[in-house]
Amino acid sequence: MIEMSEPSTKSASSASTAHFKGVFSVNRIDIDVDLSSMKRLLEHLSSLFSRDNELDLDQDTVFHTLLERERLGSTDLGNGVMIPHGRLYGLKSPIGAIVRVKDPIKLNGETARRIWIACGLLVPAEAADIHVKLLGHLASAFETGDLYRQLMSATTKSQLHSNLIAHDNPPGNVE
Repeated sequence: MIEMSEPSTKSASSASTAHFKGVFSVNRIDIDVDLSSMKRLLEHLSSLFSRDNELDLDQDTVFHTLLERERLGSTDLGNGVMIPHGRLYGLKSPIGAIVRVKDPIKLNGETARRIWIACGLLVPAEAADIHVKLLGHLASAFETGDLYRQLMSATTKSQLHSNLIAHDNPPGNVE
């Protein structure tokens, strides 16, 4: 089980690039989910992270990590996308999950701000550099609106994953 209280003795240096392919998995993608609130969205993301048995993540720990970060300030990028994120001790490498909702979720009760896609991101607690790189890479990928449109038009989890990976061109990373 991933712990929040002690730093991991494992280094996150193996995760020195911000490539989507190694972070996002089809198993942690859900589309057209019927959710009624931001809290339910964060709970659903947490369940996607925790149902991956290889990671042994506690759903409540993940939820509280994402919720606490959201309370510091919204992770809304605008244009229907948000990137709930957080750092966890014991995690060996960054992982991501994506939820696309059936009907938009109003952001903080505002009718003008709505979320359709949430790209959840968890990184090792000691991996501040990769955390910033991945957040920047995701924000850049959504900047033009092309990725958003492709993720919204995907009809399967695999297609959504493929569309995301097709936009995997992180700045400053060398293969």
